[in-house]
Amino acid sequence: MNSYDLSHLSFLVADENVFTLSVMRKILNAFHAQEIFEAQTADEAYEYFRLAPIDIIITDRLTAPTDEISFIHQIRNDDRSPNRDVPILMLTAQSDPFRLAAAREAGATEILTKPLTAQKLFTALQAMIEQGRAIIQSADYSGPDRRKQHMPQMGPERRRAKTRASQPEASIRIVERDDISLKRRMNQSLIEKRFD
Repeated sequence: MNSYDLSHLSFLVADENVFTLSVMRKILNAFHAQEIFEAQTADEAYEYFRLAPIDIIITDRLTAPTDEISFIHQIRNDDRSPNRDVPILMLTAQSDPFRLAAAREAGATEILTKPLTAQKLFTALQAMIEQGRAIIQSADYSGPDRRKQHMPQMGPERRRAKTRASQPEASIRIVERDDISLKRRMNQSLIEKRFD
């Protein structure tokens, strides 16, 4: 694990389990984090979030009246939210696809499934800091851009097959010829380029 100084960041860790809060504090302290707020309910966590400048939120299991997914949704959509763009890491022991989709829909930046290790947490935090994603605000969704890769060409033309007119003339000739040895050389060349 690389050395990473998180001393300049403030964290909010929300989990109903005191033991998990203690473990998270120890791991974050090992990463040099100094300002760590802990909350056992979504209401308490939201109050910390409204009153203190929080850089990263880590949330695990929260229960009634507000669970962790509703808490994330509240941060992203509430008019009183001081920072809808804050990175949110959701930890979960449940890798149920519907639950993970609900967390993404609520606006979780990253989702980390348990068991938790310091390395997994470090990697997730590093990704959130270094590869921050744009926040999307729309009528249906508020949260980080779900695309992890930048696609330079968007729109319907991205999905269309290339027409003969848009292909280079040389490749059209190769495809149309019946010369098997030429096709073999072309395939071999593509294979060599792929492994260079």
